[in-house]
Amino acid sequence: MSNLVGAPSRRVIRWLIALLLLVATTAFVVSRIGIGIGYPGQVTTPEVVGLVASITSDPDLAAHVVLTDGRTMVVPRSDRSLGGLGDLLFIGSQPERWHLAGHKSQEPDCYWISASRAYSEPGSVVFAFEEWPGVGVRLPKAPQFDDSKLATMDFQGRLRYSSIGPVTLCSDEQGRINDRQ
Repeated sequence: MSNLVGAPSRRVIRWLIALLLLVATTAFVVSRIGIGIGYPGQVTTPEVVGLVASITSDPDLAAHVVLTDGRTMVVPRSDRSLGGLGDLLFIGSQPERWHLAGHKSQEPDCYWISASRAYSEPGSVVFAFEEWPGVGVRLPKAPQFDDSKLATMDFQGRLRYSSIGPVTLCSDEQGRINDRQ
């Protein structure tokens, strides 16, 4: 009576355990290397960078932004938002309209930019966002910025900023990534 009808054999149980371990290991590896949030296939740059003087909205929920240099921008709610609106605004139109926010920190000339991942390139940083798969935003580095201790080589041979959770870097008022942390 020890071998009940319909009870799984030891071989089936071992097979199921091995399959479960394989799935768990694959999930762990994928989460560590960031498949789906890797280096973007398309990289864009902002057309507008400016400090925000004021933001108002209209009944259609479009944001009307006045920059400190006097320029005015309309940011419709249909734009892709990468971090909302903040103290420093980046606006682009490729491959679709988008905006990115920099938020003022306690340090002078430092506006925090956050993304799911960021990659170091000669003279620039490419930000990759989970909410915009396949597209990244390239921002220039300030001339004195040295990120050699912040970036490590990933499995694709690209320099990626190491971080647990989102990557947050500092930008100056001109939209250049700097070392004011």
